[in-house]
Order: sequence, then C-alpha cells, then structure tokens
Amino acid sequence: MNFDKKKKIRTLFIVLLLFLPLQYGYVGIVGELYSEPWPSFLFPGFKNVYSTDDSFEIDQHLFRFYSDDLSTLKEVRPQELFPELPLSQIPGFMRTHFQEPSSIENFSNEAVLWLFNLIEKYSGENVNQIEIVLRKNRFKKGSDGMIFDSVIHEEFIAISKPENE
Repeated sequence: MNFDKKKKIRTLFIVLLLFLPLQYGYVGIVGELYSEPWPSFLFPGFKNVYSTDDSFEIDQHLFRFYSDDLSTLKEVRPQELFPELPLSQIPGFMRTHFQEPSSIENFSNEAVLWLFNLIEKYSGENVNQIEIVLRKNRFKKGSDGMIFDSVIHEEFIAISKPENE
C-alpha cells in the first residue's frame, strides 16, 4: 500500500514537471503570434489595461472634491491617499471598494467619515462632498512613446458627508 502511494506521488510530480515547461512554451508561442494571453495559472489578469497594436486603454480612479470656497475642483489619485498600498495593488483595491455605487452605499458612517477625514487631512480643505471618478483613458503610440489620446468613458459616484459627525 505504501509503495502504491509513493508511486502515485512520483507520477504526479513527473506529470507536473512536464506540464509546466509545456505551458510556458504555449504561452510564448501564443504571445508571439497573437498577444499576451496571461493565463491565471501563470500570471494574474490585468483587468484595468486593454491594449491593441497602436493604442491601449487604462481604467483610472480618482477622488474629486471642491476647495473650501467652491471655486476650484481638485482631483486626487488613490496612490496619494493610500501611500501604504503598493502601486500594483491600487487598481484592485479601487475596483473592489469604489467601482459600484452599491458598494459605496454599503459603507458605514464611520467608513465614510474616515474617507472624508483622510481627504481633508491630505488637502487641508474642508470637504463636504466627494466624487469617485471612474475614467477610461486611451493612449496612442507617438514618436516619443505612448501619449494621452482621449477620455473614452467617465462616470461619477457621489459620496456625501454624513450629517451626524
């Protein structure tokens, strides 16, 4: 019985050992012929970057608010508000917590106040309303590399400060 178990484990190990180089080879061939397939077994998906041969699109999240005197609209990038998060984690964090109005509606008053306090501390302004900006930007190839082309889509999710501070 013990010998059969060892044989099964050895066989599984050999199969996996052969499978990994075949998968890498497949990814290399498909990546060369078409575009990068990025299978989840090998690499994580990049949900916020959509590319073609001459351009690419990036989903961008911003926090937007007015200055104290309501004369200036200010935008803050998430990496400025959450410097503790690695840059590679910001898109996933924003998609998870700030993508849908329903997810923001489920925030507790404490969470909303924390966000307002964070933005007020960052900006030095008294903020009464925040908008989450969901933007899809297109970049095209230029002579000096990729350059901004246009905003393809933009939507806003408003967050008001709770009354009971």
